[in-house]
Amino acid sequence: KLTSNTETTAQATILVVEDDKGASALLRHALESHGYTVVEANESSDAMRKLGLEERQSSAAPLKPDIIILDVVLPGMDGYTLNAHLLQNDRTKAIPVLIVTAKRGMKEVFQTSANVVAVLEKPLDAGVLRKHVNEILAHAHKLRVG
Repeated sequence: KLTSNTETTAQATILVVEDDKGASALLRHALESHGYTVVEANESSDAMRKLGLEERQSSAAPLKPDIIILDVVLPGMDGYTLNAHLLQNDRTKAIPVLIVTAKRGMKEVFQTSANVVAVLEKPLDAGVLRKHVNEILAHAHKLRVG
């Protein structure tokens, strides 16, 4: 049983969409220190480019993260609008999204979004974050394996 949890986390890639460099660095450290691969985007347009959702796509293959950690307040397009774009694309609509925000009341705003699995309020506790990420990955692994 110990190996199943390790298998689900060992190769997991997490896209962190966060404009605050300090918060992004904390998220990266909390996740990379437990073996996750972290890709950062500091605004929605950067995330869309990395995911291959923009008309002007990069030459790199589109990122297919196991989880997207998404801040709500972002420059330009906010996290709510970015999430709507994720839901409209067949390649990204099934990726679990973990919302992180300093705004209160966001659980209600996102409760009808099929892809949002949790809403965490800032300041984040690294242990709570990792617990949620582990649970999301374990659940996704069960769905794939059966």
